[in-house]
Amino acid sequence: MNKSVLSAFSKFAAFAILLVFLLPACQNDDNQITKEENLAANEDAAVPLAWMKLYTELDRYAQGFRPGPCPRALAYINIGAYEAAMISMPEYQSLESVFTGLDMQKADYSKTYHWPTVVNSVYATLFKHFVPGNILMPAQQANLQFQVLTLEEDFNETFRAKAGKDVFERSKQRGIEVAEAIWEWSTTDPFGHEIYLNPRPSSYVPPQGPGLWQPTAPDYGKALFPYWGQARTFAIQQDDKLAKPPIAFSESPNSLFFNQAQEVYLTVNELDFENKWIAQFWSDDVTGMALSPAARWIAITTQVLEKEDASLELALYAYAKGVHRPERCKCGLLVFQVCLQC
Repeated sequence: MNKSVLSAFSKFAAFAILLVFLLPACQNDDNQITKEENLAANEDAAVPLAWMKLYTELDRYAQGFRPGPCPRALAYINIGAYEAAMISMPEYQSLESVFTGLDMQKADYSKTYHWPTVVNSVYATLFKHFVPGNILMPAQQANLQFQVLTLEEDFNETFRAKAGKDVFERSKQRGIEVAEAIWEWSTTDPFGHEIYLNPRPSSYVPPQGPGLWQPTAPDYGKALFPYWGQARTFAIQQDDKLAKPPIAFSESPNSLFFNQAQEVYLTVNELDFENKWIAQFWSDDVTGMALSPAARWIAITTQVLEKEDASLELALYAYAKGVHRPERCKCGLLVFQVCLQC
């Protein structure tokens, strides 16, 4: 074999060896996650658990978030996380058709997504929208905002290496798209959207007359969220907002109204130390100390999910279910999932 042929053969062999090493790197990294594996049920719940734990801290120091804005924010955030991962949960159904005006771009069913990345992106984006730094108590504001950014990037760093560049970027973008659609939907609710920025509007003038609410001592504060009854609902429809008429106001000592009011007054003023402590623990009124009512239930849900070692699918379902109105299936069952009976 002459030198020119030998040199050409050597170059070809070197190229072939190099090609063997380069081909895996050039392949679409969708192949790193198979379709059979690409289900939320196969992922752990680390992402929603971590974000909901952080939410309870934000809620503790969020001003003007009690009682209504906190559960409203939780509703939108967790609907977003649930919907973003919908195609990875074949036994569950979307809520998009249930809520008027909710319109989200569909995920590409032919592509692979890393669902923890998708959900992390949803939470990070919606936290910044629904719990902005300007509503946090000044002493905690910088630290809590930093925690939001840190939690987002810590997960991203882990997932970027695990999922591969293409899948990671696609998944992150999917989460952002869903989050922005949820935020846009929120803006169409004039009685709920960012209402925490003006919790005691001067436009509200309370009615006058015996038994009707008026500002009271010691601060004679204006009515808190007086228009909240017109905000968008999640678990009930407008026709469901029916309550029994209140007991007729009366100052007569023999009236039912007077007797019930007196019972409350005497009970409160005769509480022993233990019951006072219990009442204070559940008061949920003081920003910077206790959680708001909705955040307490989220904290309890988080504890249960951790104890049960829940999957990502179960966690998304559990956090979203509290804001969904169950529909009655044709078989008679009230269902949130696709009914397995039918």
